[in-house]
Amino acid sequence: LIVAISALMLVGCDFSPPPSPDARLKPPVDQGPNWTLAARKSFYSTDQGSRLMPLSWFMALKQADGRPFLPAEEGLSRYGYLKNHEDPTTILPVGFTVNKMDGLPDAIGMSCAACHTREIVVEGKPYRIDGGPAIADFQSFMWDVDRAVARALGNRSGAFKEFATAVL
Repeated sequence: LIVAISALMLVGCDFSPPPSPDARLKPPVDQGPNWTLAARKSFYSTDQGSRLMPLSWFMALKQADGRPFLPAEEGLSRYGYLKNHEDPTTILPVGFTVNKMDGLPDAIGMSCAACHTREIVVEGKPYRIDGGPAIADFQSFMWDVDRAVARALGNRSGAFKEFATAVL
């Protein structure tokens, strides 16, 4: 019985390899006449006032294994956040923004797009769903940010010196 149920569950799964990065750069699936590429780019990266922490601090954080918290090659995909293919100049995922306020250091923040953009793959073709549920793990993301900050402040193995050198 368990084998039969497992087999039925696997029938709907797509085991094809993910599309190449070039395939993702093709024009997205039409989401209506008012949803232009410019609107999409703005939705993905417009600051809405959120300030999680200074951007330089976030960029200097390390994971427990010493790798950058925000590795360029994978971004924050481990939490379900999507790469921002609409802005190749940034390694910040969709919906992660840079807040610029007079007199304050640039800060990383999040907009609605971080939690309301999803990508699904059907028959090898990626579909971005802007405004849909992201299926992101915000709680684990914040937990890991907290641990990365604690690691930087804990001065183990020179972590604080490395962090301070990177942000000062």
